[in-house]
Amino acid sequence: MSIIVKVHLEPLPEGMWADGNRVDAFEVVYRRCHPSLVDLCHRTLSGRGDAEAVAQESFIRAWSSLDRFNGARPFWPWVATIARRLCIDNLRRLDREFSNLHIQARIGQQALPAPEDVVEANDEYRSARLALATLTPAEQRVITLRDVRGWSYTEIARFEGVTTESVRGSLKRARASLRKSYARVDRMPRGPSS
Repeated sequence: MSIIVKVHLEPLPEGMWADGNRVDAFEVVYRRCHPSLVDLCHRTLSGRGDAEAVAQESFIRAWSSLDRFNGARPFWPWVATIARRLCIDNLRRLDREFSNLHIQARIGQQALPAPEDVVEANDEYRSARLALATLTPAEQRVITLRDVRGWSYTEIARFEGVTTESVRGSLKRARASLRKSYARVDRMPRGPSS
């Protein structure tokens, strides 16, 4: 399937773009180029926008900047360039809007936690911090490095100046102490949250 596009490359007669003839000259090029420009916009937008509106906007911009147009050159390439740029801007805007709608839809699908779940999570966090605070500094350090900061056993061993097996044993004992401490803290009565 081939598409035939009528391109208007011939310049208008000399003097047609003179100040007194600008409106008439613009009307001539508008009538000559309008159908082809709508076709160009339709192809460029691929059905994702209003080709007629973009073509009209192209002519409006061409009219408003007519003083920069060199009348000795053909009008079609100039207005077609304006239309292509507007089509690209239109497609980018549509892509941004689609992306924003997609993000909003995903956010809307995510259920917010119930208030009682938030309070419970805060209580658990507070209990875990209190339990961690009851451990020895060495136990706190090894748990923080491994479970909070995600260090490897080798990294902790190098940092502590011990073997990897020593780190594994220290971590096992520190976690057991943390579980016992957490059970004690969790049984304590809770006052109002601060």
